[in-house]
Amino acid sequence: MLDTPKPAMTLREYWTIVVRRRLIVAFAVLAAVGVALGVSFTTERLYRASASAIVRSTNATTVFGTASQASNDARRRIANEISLLEGVEVRQRVRDDLGLAVFPPQAQGTSNTTDDVVVVEVVSSDRVFAATVANAYIEAYNEVKRETAVNDLAKAVDELQGQISRLQDGVDAIDLVLDDPNLSSGDRDLQEAKRRELVAQQSVFQRTLDQRQVDANLVSSPAQLVQPATIPSEPFQPTPLRTGLLGLLAGLVLGLGAALLRDRLDQSIKVAADIEKVGTTLTVLAQVPPSSESGRQPISATKSVDPAVESYRSLRTSMQFVALDRAMKVLQVTSAIPGEGKTTTATNLAVVMAQAGTRVMLIDGDLRKPMVHESFGIGTEIGLVDNLVGLPIEGSVQHVADNLDVIPAGRVPANPSEMLSSRRMAEVVEALKDRYDFVIIDSAPVLPVSDAAALSRHVDGVLVVAQAGQSTAPQVRHAIAALDQVDAPLIGIVLNKARLAAKDGYGYGYGSTGASRKQNG
Repeated sequence: MLDTPKPAMTLREYWTIVVRRRLIVAFAVLAAVGVALGVSFTTERLYRASASAIVRSTNATTVFGTASQASNDARRRIANEISLLEGVEVRQRVRDDLGLAVFPPQAQGTSNTTDDVVVVEVVSSDRVFAATVANAYIEAYNEVKRETAVNDLAKAVDELQGQISRLQDGVDAIDLVLDDPNLSSGDRDLQEAKRRELVAQQSVFQRTLDQRQVDANLVSSPAQLVQPATIPSEPFQPTPLRTGLLGLLAGLVLGLGAALLRDRLDQSIKVAADIEKVGTTLTVLAQVPPSSESGRQPISATKSVDPAVESYRSLRTSMQFVALDRAMKVLQVTSAIPGEGKTTTATNLAVVMAQAGTRVMLIDGDLRKPMVHESFGIGTEIGLVDNLVGLPIEGSVQHVADNLDVIPAGRVPANPSEMLSSRRMAEVVEALKDRYDFVIIDSAPVLPVSDAAALSRHVDGVLVVAQAGQSTAPQVRHAIAALDQVDAPLIGIVLNKARLAAKDGYGYGYGSTGASRKQNG
């Protein structure tokens, strides 16, 4: 009954998993969005202000330095000046200009290679302060550059004046020599030539000095402000909408991954499609939804209109179809572990078969923990155990409804497995087959004890009951494998307490005598 592994999942199957695990996905999305928005709303608001200055070049001076300092590589020159603007000296000047107790926010300069415009950006939690500091950086940069240029020119002027003074000393020394009346005419001519040369050099240095003094007076702002910084109206950080959308996306990805992982790790059976995890060829003959009845009495005996009752009628119809292909008069109902609803299934199936006019015998074959007698409120002093030790069948039969008789388990024996596999059990079953149209035996679960496997040799079919949300694929797989080892005539699975989707409902309502459609997984 076990087959090879199933093929790769389809998109429809993935979607089914997502719908089934929608709470995981929803929780992941809500958690991620909540965290993202929480971080966003608790993050300090930051404002960005930017000012633009243009870079210019002239023959004497450039916006960012003298012509002698300017580099032929514009990209490198701009990069160097941006480094200066972002440096400590300019930042200290901004602090001094604005009278701040601490350093102002760090400026960031950017430019491109297509023009000479430098953009200065400043980030602060105070939007007015951000604009003020951005503009102050341009002004502080100009001040530093102007001071540097003036200082350089002043050094050049001092050097030129020193040269002129030294030349003047030379001229004065020659004049003293020329004042000597005893100087020969040849020496006088030589001294006069030296004096003319010194005067000529002095004249050149004087013109250079005059030019440098003019340059010092003409030093202008190295950076021309193109676009002053304005007060930003909105913070650039945080961005709740964008952060929330990113959180939504991240939560969706995590939720889907968690849902798929949870489904892969989860071996529980919740819907008929999960039977595929078992790896069996058995068909899900019926899916029984949870019943509103809390008592042990079969709901089929107390209600005629109920989704659960309709599912049991559907199971009855399925059994009739199975009977077309094989002799089917004795049915064993079992489960992998206790508490999966095998007794509920056996009693309700017996009731709906009896209601359809079939003469049914229901036997409580669970000799370890019998429950059938509680479902019908009958005594259990005499039952199947007594029949197996010699009591005639008539002595244990109890009539509970039209067309429905019950044989309770009786006293719990010390060796139930041996009793159920005995020749006497076969004789009891054969005798009941002659007297009734259908015999249903509620047996012990498969995995804890060997009773179900022992009993299966006396029946025409074995129905395995699994409970949605409780039974696991390994449990059902091991139960089927155990029954396969003894060649039990397995016919199908009933999924108890299954949550049916809307499409699994009945569009024409429920009726006590209406036809039931077959539900297969």
